[in-house]
Amino acid sequence: MRHLLPEDFRHRFQVSSAGTGAGNGTPPSELARRACLIRGIDISRHLSRPIDQQIIRQADIILAMERRHKELIAEWGGGGKAFLLTGYPPGLGPGGEIEDPIGRDEEAYGVLYETLEREISRIILHLIRNAR
Repeated sequence: MRHLLPEDFRHRFQVSSAGTGAGNGTPPSELARRACLIRGIDISRHLSRPIDQQIIRQADIILAMERRHKELIAEWGGGGKAFLLTGYPPGLGPGGEIEDPIGRDEEAYGVLYETLEREISRIILHLIRNAR
């Protein structure tokens, strides 16, 4: 998301990443790293971190790829701010799940990247329109 934000809006939005089942300090898979690098984004320094109460409290919006992740975030106190990525902004509809490509091939990671880019670009447009 940070990569897709227009330069003049990068200071207005804080973007971070955490996972409901993530370990702490795990680097991205080689397939994820390659899918991003092909598109000009180097995620080799990214390290995973588990979502926690502090992250939930500090966030205005929490976007999840899968329904079970959204439900876990809600159970942990983030119900009013947790949305499926494909269902944000509110009123768009319930949204569908985006399948995690872990264990699949390079093509699956490319498809995931394209899906995330499309959905995140749409969300960024919404956020920018509402930030002016």
